[in-house]
Amino acid sequence: VDWQESLSGRLQEGSLQHPEDGSWMDEYPIAARAGQILIASMTSSDLDAFLQLLDPSGEVMAWDDDQGGGTDALMIAFLPRTGTYTLRANTHKPGEEGAYGLQYTLR
Repeated sequence: VDWQESLSGRLQEGSLQHPEDGSWMDEYPIAARAGQILIASMTSSDLDAFLQLLDPSGEVMAWDDDQGGGTDALMIAFLPRTGTYTLRANTHKPGEEGAYGLQYTLR
């Protein structure tokens, strides 16, 4: 995959907390057009990577835990409408901390 964006981050005390379980997370807004496909990968040797995708209304529409191999996450999602989606880089369990790499592209 020819990644559109490659980012790195660290989830730890002081990061945003997931509204459901309090696990650490970062959020990345992604402007997209109806009909595009988002491919996202989150890797980490420190934590169990977990990705979530929220639609423009803030509802979770896709997620992945281990499709990237081992404890890495890989998500492919069809985006049905134009707007700003939110990609959440998250830990699988509350209390996990560490560095991660996040890559995504729109097709």
